[in-house]
Amino acid sequence: MTSLKDSEAIDFMRAGFAREKPDVILNATAFSARLDDGQSVLDVADAPVLQAIFSGASEAQWRADPRGLGAADLAMNVVLPEMDGRLVTRAIAFKTEALHRPELQFTPLTHEALPSRIKFVADLAAAWIHLRRLRRVREKIACILSDYPGKGGARRLCRRARHDAERRRDCGDAARRRYSIGPLPAADELMASLESKATERLSLADYKDVLRETPRAFVDAVTAAWGAPEADAAAREGFFSFSILRAGNFCLALQPDRGSALDRKARYHDGALAPRHAYIAFYVWLRRVANIDAMIHCGAHGTLEWLPGKAAALSEACAPEVVLGPMPVVYPFIVNNPGEAAQAKRRLSAVIIGHLTPPLMHAGAMARPTRSTRCSTNMRAPKCLTPKRARLLAKPSLIAPWKRASRRIAALKMM
Repeated sequence: MTSLKDSEAIDFMRAGFAREKPDVILNATAFSARLDDGQSVLDVADAPVLQAIFSGASEAQWRADPRGLGAADLAMNVVLPEMDGRLVTRAIAFKTEALHRPELQFTPLTHEALPSRIKFVADLAAAWIHLRRLRRVREKIACILSDYPGKGGARRLCRRARHDAERRRDCGDAARRRYSIGPLPAADELMASLESKATERLSLADYKDVLRETPRAFVDAVTAAWGAPEADAAAREGFFSFSILRAGNFCLALQPDRGSALDRKARYHDGALAPRHAYIAFYVWLRRVANIDAMIHCGAHGTLEWLPGKAAALSEACAPEVVLGPMPVVYPFIVNNPGEAAQAKRRLSAVIIGHLTPPLMHAGAMARPTRSTRCSTNMRAPKCLTPKRARLLAKPSLIAPWKRASRRIAALKMM
């Protein structure tokens, strides 16, 4: 193929798409294929387009590079294809020296395929094909809510998650026939349901069986950080337990802590700390017990895309790949945060659906500024105090700090 913008190539592919009607497209050409009208010939197929990468580096360079790809590869094989909406997958071939040509005094470089990376891309393509061909009423979908350590945490997502699920279930007879979503708790009860006692579990024996199939480097990193599976605080009586809300073929759960709950905010973006056993077991349950066909992650942002590993073109030992596997992921992401959305696109091969920012609301004030404001007000109105306290507060040694505090509070109010 000369170019996805070449007129003859476009005609050839249009005819092929019309004839074959593919369920998925594996594309290995670099750059963007958008024409002047903003469309690409690959859009004609109306199918997921998975971007497979032929790296310009050697396998040894790729394995040693925490970024995964160099600047040129990143621009040509990731950034520009992303502009077309392609799902970036893995680097499947790397440069290597072919046989020396003594008559030419030349050693050519060729691409050599890496079987483990081809297998991952093939498995991911098969998962998308399965999802496309599966009857909607039989689709098993998990919706995972981020529990970001900020104001409100996951609670602000519960209303939205229930609303989205109910809207899909109740928007008419056609929708009810297409999706199998059972009843959900009321919005004000949903968070309590997700934080209630555990409803699902995975045995330590089954978890250890999975670890035996897992790359040794990843298992060693987890063990070095957290010890044996039995040492995890969430492992009790031979089981990992999870609070997961099931509604027909729909599962809803909070994303568990990747590490200790005591330092969850400090470790949320930690690119060096391996996930704890209970975190891994949660995703093992989704993949192997619930047998989900796809995952929707709600809330910007979760921790899965921030686990240790390469920034792009992940290896078989990178934590996001080990934990999630070749799973179709749909990730509604706030439109004003493309930088962190790129993490999910490049490390989870996720479909990013941009949504608008939420409406503004009154933020209120934290306790300390509120107390400072009250004290500052008392300073400005000493007549409201007893004469003795007014004389005491009038001393310069006390007035000066409160004046500074008042100025700071006024500046905060203007921000």
